[in-house]
Amino acid sequence: MKHKHYPAFLIWLLVGIVLFNALAGHFLWYYHFLWLDRPMHLAAGSWIGASAVWILNVRWHVYSDVARRKSLLLIAVLCALGVGLLWEVVEYVIDVVGGAHPWSFVDTASDLAFDIIGGFVGGLYIRYRNFYIA
Repeated sequence: MKHKHYPAFLIWLLVGIVLFNALAGHFLWYYHFLWLDRPMHLAAGSWIGASAVWILNVRWHVYSDVARRKSLLLIAVLCALGVGLLWEVVEYVIDVVGGAHPWSFVDTASDLAFDIIGGFVGGLYIRYRNFYIA
C-alpha cells in the first residue's frame, strides 16, 4: 500500500519527544538521571532520520530508482548527525558559555552516537514500513 501522508507514528513520536523533554526540563530529570539524555537523542535522531527519508522520497521523489534508494539510510544518518551537531553547539553555548556546566567530550560523543543510531533506525522504519518508495 502506498502512503503519501506524513506518518501518524512520526507525529506522535515528535509530540512525545517535546512533551517528555518539557517534563524532564521542568522536573530536572536530566540532572537526576544522567543517562536520560541518550534515549532522547535516540528518539530525536529516529524522528529526524525518518522525516528526512520520507520528505526526500515520498514528497519530493528524489530517489526513484533502486540504486539510489540504497543511499536513503545514509541520508537519514547524515541528517540526524547534522541536526545533532547543531544541537550540540546550542547545548555548548547554553551550558558552557552560560556557565551552567563544563563541556564533556564523552557526553557530546555519546549524544552524537545516539543521534546516528536513531537516524539509522528512523531510515529503516520508513524504508521497510510499506511507505511509498518510488
